[in-house]
Amino acid sequence: MKRWKWLCIIVIVCSLAGCWDRKEINEVSIVSGITLEKETSGDITLTVEVVNSPELSQQAEGFTPVITYSDTGKTMSELLNKMNKGLARNLVFSHLQTVIIDENLAREGIGPYLQYIEKDARFRSDFILLVSKGVKASDVVKTAYPVHKVPSLKLFNQFETVKERWGDFPILL
Repeated sequence: MKRWKWLCIIVIVCSLAGCWDRKEINEVSIVSGITLEKETSGDITLTVEVVNSPELSQQAEGFTPVITYSDTGKTMSELLNKMNKGLARNLVFSHLQTVIIDENLAREGIGPYLQYIEKDARFRSDFILLVSKGVKASDVVKTAYPVHKVPSLKLFNQFETVKERWGDFPILL
């Protein structure tokens, strides 16, 4: 009887230990920024900026520090499902810093997209929301900067600095 108790305790302790849902860093793609654009067909194009982490280290090989993926669909759910099926690595949105929305889409209303992002547990809620005016939203995350290697993190840091120094984010109408 004592053996059974000890055996049960050992089995329970062994089954509780460890990281049952862990993902290795080389199995995931860390998303730092996303863009949403309205197409002429009425569909939405989602562009995801993924950090190429080896290129941010001191031993960078000279490749691009970010990679962008785009897909077109009707809803956010459809777009994210299509992207996760099409990529070799799972997209991780827990480090999302910047959401950039095309001016045309912003004029139609961004409520459904923000509601999806708010309700989806994969997204964090402290990102900055920008509306691109006069330029495609996807071009903003494809812009290379000499000092900051990740465009969405550069924008996030820039707006945080403005907020620190001036007390709030700029709002242009």
